[in-house]
Amino acid sequence: MRPRSDIEEQRRLTRQAFELGFDTVYTPDWRGPDALGLCGERWKASCEITAGGMQVGTLVSPIPKYPRPAQLAERALILSQATGGRFILGVGAGDLYRPAVREQLGWTQGSLISLVRDYLKELIRDLDAGLAPGMQRPRIILGALGPQMLRIAGELTDGAVISFSTEDQANWARTKLFEGAERSGRDPSQLTLMQSVPVSVSADPALARRRLALAVLPYLQGPDLPQKGATRVGYRAQVERLGFGALLDEIDDHTRNSAKTETLLDLIPDALLDQLGYAGEPEGAPQAISTLCKGMDEAVVRVTAAEERFQSASQVLESLRPGPRWDSVFSFQGSGPPSSVRSDLAQTPSTH
Repeated sequence: MRPRSDIEEQRRLTRQAFELGFDTVYTPDWRGPDALGLCGERWKASCEITAGGMQVGTLVSPIPKYPRPAQLAERALILSQATGGRFILGVGAGDLYRPAVREQLGWTQGSLISLVRDYLKELIRDLDAGLAPGMQRPRIILGALGPQMLRIAGELTDGAVISFSTEDQANWARTKLFEGAERSGRDPSQLTLMQSVPVSVSADPALARRRLALAVLPYLQGPDLPQKGATRVGYRAQVERLGFGALLDEIDDHTRNSAKTETLLDLIPDALLDQLGYAGEPEGAPQAISTLCKGMDEAVVRVTAAEERFQSASQVLESLRPGPRWDSVFSFQGSGPPSSVRSDLAQTPSTH
C-alpha cells in the first residue's frame, strides 16, 4: 500500500480476496498514506461483488500519526457508518516508545503504557459520543506484544493482534489479555486474539525466503540503533523472547559498521524465518499458517510480494483460500473464522 501502488490494483486484489472466501481486508497505516481512505476504496470494490461489502480495517493506525484521538474517532465513525458497521479500527503505539517522538508531541509526562491507556480511553469516549442512532462503536484491536500492552487490550479494547509468536507465546498472550479483561470486569470470551504472519510464495523457494528476510529485517533492526546492553522493546523484544538476542546484537554491530543490506540479510537464519512467517512454494502455505497461528482466533496474512507485485500477491491469496483444504489443516481455539487477509504489498513496512 505504498503511495505508488495503483488503486485499481488494490481494488482487483480486494475483489479476488472476497471471491476466494476471505472475509476481511486489513490495511497497514503508515505515516503519509491515507489508510482509512484505502479501506473505503477496498470496501467499495467488494460491494461490486456482494451487497453490503466485506469487512475492512486498519492494522494498525499508530498513535503518533493521530495524536488527537478525536481526529481518529471522527474518521473511524465516518467509515464505519459508510460501510454499515463493517470497519475495524486497529490501533498501536507505533514509535511512541521513542523519547524523541513523545517530546515532539509534547507528551513528556507519564510512561508509554499510561500514555497508550489514556489515549484509548479518550478515543473510546470520542467514538461513543459521535455514534449516530442505531450505530455501534467500531471494534478496536490493539497491536500488542508485551504483557502490559496485552493487559490494556483486554481492559479496554475488543482484542489484540500479535506477531512473531510461537504457540506457547500465543497461550501466554491470551493469559495476559484475559487478565486485563478480568481486571476491568469484562467477559474474556468476547475478546479476539489475532496473529499477523508475513507470507511470500514462489516456485523459487530461495527467492521467496529472500523476500521474507527483506520484509522482516526492519523489525530486527528497529528505527533507532540502541546502545549495547539497552533493553529491547516492541518487535525486537519479541524476537529476543524467541531466543535470538545474540543475532540482534550481531545485526546491530554490522549496522554500526555500515554493512550493506545483503550482508544483513545473510545473517538471518532459516530457523528464525520459519518462526516469523512463511516463505516457499504455494502448496506449503496452509500447513505453515496452521502451525504459526495455532491457538489464535484469527489468522491475518500479510502478503509479501516475491516477484511481480500483483501476480505475486494474487498467488498468496490463492494458496491460502478458505475451504475444505484449509479447514483440514487449521484448528482454531476461538470461534472466529480463519479467513482474513492483510493486503500489504510492501516488503519493508516501517510501523504497524
